[in-house]
Amino acid sequence: MRKNVALACIAILGCGCTVGPNYKKPAANVPGTYRGLAEEEAGKTEPGSLGDQKWWEVFQDEQLRSLIRTALQQNYDVRIAGARILQAQAQLGITRADQFRASVQGRE
Repeated sequence: MRKNVALACIAILGCGCTVGPNYKKPAANVPGTYRGLAEEEAGKTEPGSLGDQKWWEVFQDEQLRSLIRTALQQNYDVRIAGARILQAQAQLGITRADQFRASVQGRE
């Protein structure tokens, strides 16, 4: 009984994968340029990607730039985080220095 069920399942799955002897691949209409630009316009665009540009330069808004400058100058949380990073790096240097053998002058 189990063999019959297994054979039936294999037959059903095998039939689902077949396409037929007369299958022909359909033709796909693919544009020659990306996002529908004509060939003349495609040559004039910048080679850089939108994802490679800085996001605040993409919008070209002077008010946005001034707000970003103000936020960077007056954001004390970023300064505190930077100070903590420097503190952690110094502590790591001290910890790593303890791993080396210390030599003391005049000691035998």
